[in-house]
Amino acid sequence: MSILPPRPDVPPSDLPVPPESLEVRSGPPKATWRWWEILLIGFGALIVGTIPAIGVYVWFGVDPTTTGRLDGVDFLANAVDQIVIVVLLVGYLAWRHRGWRRAVRLPSPRGLPREVAVGLVCGVGMAFALDVLVSEVLEPIFRAVTDRDVIPAEQVSAGIAGWEAVVFVLAVAVVAPVAEEFFYRGLFFRALRDRYNFWVGAIGSGLLFGLSHSGAGDLAEILLLQIAIGVFGVVLAALYEWRGSLGANVAAHAAFNLVTVVTVLAVS
Repeated sequence: MSILPPRPDVPPSDLPVPPESLEVRSGPPKATWRWWEILLIGFGALIVGTIPAIGVYVWFGVDPTTTGRLDGVDFLANAVDQIVIVVLLVGYLAWRHRGWRRAVRLPSPRGLPREVAVGLVCGVGMAFALDVLVSEVLEPIFRAVTDRDVIPAEQVSAGIAGWEAVVFVLAVAVVAPVAEEFFYRGLFFRALRDRYNFWVGAIGSGLLFGLSHSGAGDLAEILLLQIAIGVFGVVLAALYEWRGSLGANVAAHAAFNLVTVVTVLAVS
């Protein structure tokens, strides 16, 4: 026990350490939810979200596409479904996992501009890198295996214009990046990463991310699309690991999708 009086600029040692100081020392808290838990809740939210999504089709008097090529109404219905999923997931996390915000690592207002800038640059780079991977690596492999030319299955209908083009842009460049990064990286990857390791989380979330996408084409073309998107998911997990925040991921995902949007609208 020291006989000297405490320094006036040093707080007494018996005072509680602020939570912010603990987080700086130990890092953000780990995910308290299990990967299977997120899958179950996410699937339930998907089913609930189909109710207002069906309402969109009823409102416009059309049926959901069966070709795999989505038009404006399909994108609007999908966006509504994704918004419902995010709302229900946030509600569940607030109920069962009170510290989910810091575990997911939502971006701070102060660091958001930098994360967005990093994400935009990475997203554009990913778009061109994945295009090279598909054309120079995956397509030749599929050509050798199937003995024919195979291209990724198409996901968007031709001739999108007017209000459908606006919905297309908002759904693909705003709603989808937020919803998908929150679920696949912020929740599913986080659950696997914090309980196992990075590669289990990255590959597991990448596989799920790829399998959740489809398009118009035969089995080989759909598989090629899913592999490409799965690789994109693994890279997004690496970006999340590097930046430690979902801000860069959402921006990268949005930039990547915008490259596709520009390409589609340019030929429509």
